[in-house]
Amino acid sequence: MYFQSNSIKNKWERIEIALGKIRKGKDNRAQRWVDTQIRKFLPFQEEWKNRNLDEGIELDVETMKNKPPFTS
Repeated sequence: MYFQSNSIKNKWERIEIALGKIRKGKDNRAQRWVDTQIRKFLPFQEEWKNRNLDEGIELDVETMKNKPPFTS
């Protein structure tokens, strides 16, 4: 509902936002997990944002140097 109400359709933006919302958990496990995922996501995110700004079109992930760390 959050993504619909804010008109966020791009799957990479959705991942970025979702990772930013995960907090705490028992023994802070959720926060440690998300910190690891964000570190993996950063190289892809930087390239994606640079290319997306330049081209203004949907990005073909297969052409990227830094592939996304998520399989689906």
